[in-house]
Order: sequence, then structure tokens, then C-alpha cells
Amino acid sequence: MGKLLRGKLRTAVLLSCIFIVIACGRSNTPGSDNLPDISAIIERATVYKDQGATKKALALIDSARHTYPGAGPADRSRIYKFMANWSLGKKDYELAGLYIDSMQQVLNPFAKQTGYDLLYADSYLMKGDLLFSQGLYSYAFQYYFKSREQILEDSARKDLHFFTAHYFERLAMISYKQENFALAGSYYKKEVGEIDKTGKSDFNYIFDKQGALSNLSSSFLKSGLPDSALFYYREALQFLEQNLTKYPEKKDFFEMARGVIVGNMGDAWMMKKQYALAERSYREDIDINDRPGRYKQDALMTRLKLARLFMQTGRLSQAGLLLASAGRSPVLADTDSKINFLMTRADYSQAVGKYVDALDDLRKRSILRDSIQQYRRKLLSANMNGIFKVMEMESEKRSMEKRDQFESAAILVFSIMVFIILAMLSRMIYTSRRRVKDGETRNSELRLTLREMEVTTRERIRVSDLLAHDLRNPLHALSTIVSLMLEDNRNDEDTEMLGIAKESIMKINLIIDDILHKDKNVDQGKLDFKEIDLAALLRHSVALLRFKAAEKQQKIIKNSVRSLIVFADQHKLWRVFNNLLVNAIKFSPNNTTIWVELNESDGLAILSIRDEGIGIPDHLKERIFQNTAEARRVGTAGEETFGLGLYASKQIVEAHAGKITFDDRPEGGTTFYVCLPLGGPRSSS
Repeated sequence: MGKLLRGKLRTAVLLSCIFIVIACGRSNTPGSDNLPDISAIIERATVYKDQGATKKALALIDSARHTYPGAGPADRSRIYKFMANWSLGKKDYELAGLYIDSMQQVLNPFAKQTGYDLLYADSYLMKGDLLFSQGLYSYAFQYYFKSREQILEDSARKDLHFFTAHYFERLAMISYKQENFALAGSYYKKEVGEIDKTGKSDFNYIFDKQGALSNLSSSFLKSGLPDSALFYYREALQFLEQNLTKYPEKKDFFEMARGVIVGNMGDAWMMKKQYALAERSYREDIDINDRPGRYKQDALMTRLKLARLFMQTGRLSQAGLLLASAGRSPVLADTDSKINFLMTRADYSQAVGKYVDALDDLRKRSILRDSIQQYRRKLLSANMNGIFKVMEMESEKRSMEKRDQFESAAILVFSIMVFIILAMLSRMIYTSRRRVKDGETRNSELRLTLREMEVTTRERIRVSDLLAHDLRNPLHALSTIVSLMLEDNRNDEDTEMLGIAKESIMKINLIIDDILHKDKNVDQGKLDFKEIDLAALLRHSVALLRFKAAEKQQKIIKNSVRSLIVFADQHKLWRVFNNLLVNAIKFSPNNTTIWVELNESDGLAILSIRDEGIGIPDHLKERIFQNTAEARRVGTAGEETFGLGLYASKQIVEAHAGKITFDDRPEGGTTFYVCLPLGGPRSSS
């Protein structure tokens, strides 16, 4: 029997290996790509867009889409990228999202091929930009991380350095807006280094490098290091001068960029209190950019800086003239510009004794600042590095699991065989018990048989528990492998087989949970009580389930989560939080929201999880916390359930001297409440 089992196991492992090799060996062949005409059209359309000739740009792109219907995925994705950037520029986020999704759809079959991987990664960067523009910072950070994870590492690929430069540009921009200027400077330095490694000398290279050098300088300036800022500003000016003659048709761009840099140098001179040099820099910037077709917004901001210089050096009349002209400027449109203008004019009015005017400007500035303060606070509190760290840990975990895929496949086959044997044993027990009832003449023989069966059953339960514990991790590894394989473009037969494999793994995991937890009561004597922060535990649970919610286009929002310390078993409470969040996701439709709150009231920590789901039918409300098959039902996407989660959760919460309840609203949706005493069950002993 042992030799036969080992032989079957070797055969199953061999078949699994063949399946994996065949599945991974298939590839896709893209269509015709990198057509010169399409590249030229996109470049001309970009120039038109930058010049404000939007209709001409869109007409060119529309012509390309109709003229080259057989273009390959790379060229089509570049067209979608242009349209997505245009939509982002005019803040049409819904349209931008559609173009980005289209870009990913055409690239998806080729995402693991060199060259296409960078285009696909670029779509993740754009998705991050879209979410960042909408104030969804945590989601944006996840897509920025996924963009870097998508690329195929190869230090010899110069286009890889170009992408990495854009990746560091995003991290630098976020750090700068979060007022972490030292970190922003380090990222801008990395961006410059990656740009130089590309070996390119085209206009995109010049555009990116001068911008990175200028932003690096501004980071030093914001960090209170004017000399370092001036060093890099001079390097940026020198770089522009060296490349001006290469692109005479881009003369306006070079002039505008030089004006911005010179104007920013005035800020460094102001910080060093060298007012004559600062004034010269400001006037040069205004002279360059305050012209038709130039960067008038920059010129306006520089006028305000010059007005402040005049006030600081006692030339109030000149400051007043500048402020009067700035107030009439049509480019004084965005909120930041208005706030800057109102603050500068308020300082001027106070300096000349017009206190009523000063107070009026300060009041207007306060109203404008309050309108954007919420978004600013949200950005400052967003933890990009924390999210990256969590996703890095998940990535490392997946890598480790992938290395063990063959061993996991063998264990899976073995575990399935064991469960089949156990099922056969269960059937034998059932048959034997029925025979006992059929006739009393064979009672003695059947009693002996039953005793033998009971011994076998106890051994089966012991083996089942052991298998359940030992097989959970390799089963999870295999589930991840199957999920990764499903992400590739496969034929219908492969997709169906992989879907069946994944569904089988999920069911085996559920059976393991039943074996481990069914009919096992939770009591305080078996819990590992420690002081834990419920808010931290809840944030961890939400972070792990955000992508599961994203599969149904759902959002998990923490309205009010405050730090509360309780004395509890951290792992057991995590199971409760996880069960409630998984249920909220499972029983809610697509494109809905789940709200999470954690507050304190009368010495209790109160967690509430509210969804917009299908609610709980009246006939199930009394059985929802019972270990019964009657409480089972499928989720909104057909997800299967075994009715054990809430039963186990109730036991765990009550073992902590707490209470779990729910509120089913008539208009739809359910709210679950978990109340735990602050200080935990220890205080009741």
C-alpha cells in the first residue's frame, strides 16, 4: 500500500510539473508596432496640446486611430495614453479612467514581454496619477508600487532607466507636497541619475532633466539650504544653455524654463538677504515670461515675490503698484495663487495703515484656505512609505511561496488523496451504523466492528488536525500560483481548468477551517491576553482586504478610528475583524462602500462595520450566530459560505467579556457592532 501511494504521488507531481511548464511556455505574439507614422502623429499632437491647440491635437489622434486600425498594442496604448493625459489635464477623471483601462486591456496579453512590460507599468503610474488627483492617496500609492513591481529587471535596458526616473519623480512629488523636502530632494537626485543612464539626448531627455534639476534645487531651498539650491539652479541653467542650439524650434520653451529657474533663484537670494541680486532675478523672470504665449502664471507669482521684496526694503509705493496690476490679472485663477495674492496684499495694507482692507483680505484668504485645508491634511496624513512596506512584505511572501510551488503541488495531491480516504472511512462508518439497526442477530459482531471504527475515527480526526495545520501554508502558496497564472491571457480550456483548481483550493481551505474550529469552544483560559491597540489591528485588517474589496470595485473607508488599548488575544480578535470585513465585502454589490468606525463609550471600545449590502433576511436573524447550515447563503457575486465565521466570532467576543450585535436597516445594508471592555476580561476576573 505504501509503495502504491508513493508511486501515485510521484506520478501526480510529474503531471503537475508538466502542466506548469506547458502553461508557462505559451506566449502571445503582438501585432504591428512602433509604426513611424503613428509616433510622428503623437509627437505633433503633443506639440499642439502644449501650445493650447487642443482641437488640432485631438483631430490628429482621431485620424491616427482610423487610418491605422491594424496597429499593434504598443501603438494603440500610446494613443490611449495621450488621450488619458489630455483628460487628466482637463480634470475629466472618469474619461481618463476609461482611457487608462483601455490602455491596460490592449497591453494585458503582452504585459510579461520585454518592452510591453514598461508600457503596462506606465499605465499603473497613470492610474496612480488619476487616483492622486482625486485625493485617493492610499490607492494611488498602491498603484505606484505595482508599477515598479510590473517591470522585468534588466540593467542593460536604457528604456528601463527612463521609466524608473518617472517613478522616482512621483515619489519626489508626493514627498514634496507632504512637506518632507529632504526626502523629496533624495528622490529628485535619483531621478537625475536615472535620466543620465538612459543615454538619450532627445527633447524628452532635456525636458525631464531640467525639470528634475529645478525641483531638486527647490527641495534644497525649502529645506533652508539656499547655497545648495543656487548650485543646482546654476547647473540647470547651464544644461539649458548647452542644449538650446539643438532645438531652435523649442526656443520659447527654453526661455520659459530659464525664466522660472532665474525667478526661483531670487528666492534663494532673498533667503540670504542679498536683495539686489534677488530683485535682478525677479525682474529678469518677469521680463521673460510676462509676454504673449509665455508662462504668465509664473510671471504673476514672481510679481508678488517682488512686491514682498519692495515691502521688506521699504519701497511701499512700488509694492502697491505691483499688487494693483496683479489684482487685475486674468491668470489669477487657481486657489493657491489667490491665497498668495491676498496674503501679500494684506501685509501691504497693514504696512500702509489700511487695517480694514488688511482684515478683509485676511478673511477672504482664510475662507479660501479652509476650502483646501481638508485635502491638504488628508495628503499630509497619507503614509506612502507604510503602504510600500506592507506591499513589499506581501511581494516577498509571494516570491517565497512561488519558490515552493512544486512541493506545494505534491502536498496538495497528497492531501486530496487523504481526504478521499477519510471520506471513504466516513461512508464506512455510516454504512456500519445502518447495519446495526437492521438486525439484532448480528449485534455482537457489529459492536466489535463499531469499536474498531471508533478507534479509526479518532485516529482520523488526529491525522486531519495535523494535516490541516501543516497544509494551510502550502495550500495558500498554490492558491497564489494559480491566481498569478490566471492573470496571463489563456485559452478558454486553460482558464476553466485553472478556475476549477482555484475553486478546489478554496474549498479545501474551508474544510481545513471546519476541521480546526468546528465544535471547539473558545474560553478565557485558552486565550493569549496581551495589551493591544485596536486601531492598529483594525488598520492592518483593512489594509489586507483592500485588494479583495477592489475586485468588486468597493471602497473601505475609516471614518473615525481612534487608538484604544485593550487586554485581549490579538490573533483571535483579528479573526473577528477579518470575518466581519469579509462578510461586508461578500454580501455587498459592486461599486459600494464599507464604513469602519472605532470609538469609546462608557468604558467600552465600540467597533462598527457598516455596508450597503443585501441585508439579513428575517428568517436568518435569529440563527445568524449559530453553527447551523440554515444560516448559510451565497454572496452577491456567488461567493460560497459555510456559516462558521459569525459563530466563531461570537464565541471569541464573548470569551473577551464582550458582545457582538447587528442592526439591519430597512433601506438596505447591515451594521455589525463589537463592544469590548477597555482593560478586557482581566478586569472581570
